[in-house]
Amino acid sequence: MGRPRLVGLSVIALGLLGVSACGGSGSSTNPTTPSPDFVISNLRVAPITAHGLAFTVDFTDPNGTVVGGRCNGATNLGVLSLPITGLLGGTPSTETSGTVQCQTQFNTASGTAVNGTFSLTDPAGNLSNALSFSAVLPERPSLRPRS
Repeated sequence: MGRPRLVGLSVIALGLLGVSACGGSGSSTNPTTPSPDFVISNLRVAPITAHGLAFTVDFTDPNGTVVGGRCNGATNLGVLSLPITGLLGGTPSTETSGTVQCQTQFNTASGTAVNGTFSLTDPAGNLSNALSFSAVLPERPSLRPRS
């Protein structure tokens, strides 16, 4: 059997009003060293659908340039790279702090453990710190009627 893979990547922006599919242009640089001033904290990972997880994180970025950057994840199931199109709560896109949420679907069995690290990259290529996470993909709801 082949290795599980990620599918259907998207980012939720502006209080769950806008959804952006994966794709588009990314930063031309591949940062490897975190910027000391670009910090993420309070990572929350929650199930959203069968096979889906939402990654919600607070950030501080003195440049106010998170929008247009990317959510990054290195997981046991593959690599995440999701565009950031806006901030949660309808805050202006130039805020120096706020909250970002990224959502993804995994093409693997319900109940599978997912673990790894999560970070952000701004459009200039500045990398935030990385936070570790672990979660379990939610079980698919049963389609059979209950007795």
